[in-house]
Amino acid sequence: MRQGICLLDRALNIAHQEMAAIEAGEYDRAGELARQR
Repeated sequence: MRQGICLLDRALNIAHQEMAAIEAGEYDRAGELARQR
């Protein structure tokens, strides 16, 4: 279960970074982050 929580935390962190990239107009970076997620 701990591993699942860690994966969810990582996915949420990447999603936040992705949203920040979109808001900044960094669409290539957002796409890169989406592929990681």
